[in-house]
Amino acid sequence: MATGLTGLAATSLPLRTVSSPPYLANSNASGTVELTGDLDRDFLGVRLTTGSHCDAEGASTNILCTLTAGTSKAQNVTALQTFAVNWTLDAVDGTTTATYYPGGAYYESLLTGGVIATLSGS
Repeated sequence: MATGLTGLAATSLPLRTVSSPPYLANSNASGTVELTGDLDRDFLGVRLTTGSHCDAEGASTNILCTLTAGTSKAQNVTALQTFAVNWTLDAVDGTTTATYYPGGAYYESLLTGGVIATLSGS
């Protein structure tokens, strides 16, 4: 990951992540640590403050994931899917839909509600 991020650091590509807090099943968030340590950007995405590594699987997760990473909360699955879809649409369209970024209504409602924390680079 460090090698790939070194190459991406010199670009202006929008890089976004939705991550979970550090814990054993995600190697103490080593990927998020690498991302935020290697890229100098004001906004890289969000951490789901009570997230699970299984959130990306949503309702399709299996017992193995929940045994090792915990049960997903509906609010986390919804937030992850909402951000992932809308940030991807923005990247493809070359747009920024303000509500899904810091300062936007949807984003700020999750931030003030304690669902997310903002991730930025070093």
